[in-house]
Amino acid sequence: MAKITFCYDAEGFRVADMHIVVGDNRLTVKDGQSVETEVPAGEYQVMFKSSIRFSRLNLVVDKDMTVQVGWDTESGAPVASVKE
Repeated sequence: MAKITFCYDAEGFRVADMHIVVGDNRLTVKDGQSVETEVPAGEYQVMFKSSIRFSRLNLVVDKDMTVQVGWDTESGAPVASVKE
């Protein structure tokens, strides 16, 4: 099992909580907070949704990792990236 930590920073946007789906795990995180989950090693398509906006991130999980979640200021869509 590998631990994924999702850190959410709305960067000043007034938005609803971020909902995250990874495998069978459904998570909710508030602005400025983080949430963790454990998943078996493998490939995942993670979905991020807040209000009517959503995005996806393909992840290969083979070790513990941290994913930074925020907002694209131009498109208004959620964005996520793995922190090295």
